[in-house]
Amino acid sequence: MKCMRGAGVRVNAMVEYVRLFQQGDATKNQRKEILVKERDFIAAQVAELTETLEYLNKKIERYDNVIAPVENLLTPALDNQR
Repeated sequence: MKCMRGAGVRVNAMVEYVRLFQQGDATKNQRKEILVKERDFIAAQVAELTETLEYLNKKIERYDNVIAPVENLLTPALDNQR
C-alpha cells in the first residue's frame, strides 16, 4: 500500500483493491483493471505536468533572452561612471 500511495494511486482505488485482494484469486482481473486505470490516470497527470514544465521553461528562457541584453547595454554605461 505504501508503494501504491507513493506512486499517486488514489485512496478510493486502493480501498477497492484491498477489498478485492481479500476476496482471493477470483478477483485478479478486477484488481488488474484498477491498476491499469490508475496507471493511465497517473500517466495523464505526468503528461500534463511535463507540458506545464515545458511552458515554464520557455517563459524562463524569454526572461534570460530579454534580461541579458539589457544588462549588456547597461554595463558600458556603468563602467563609464566608475
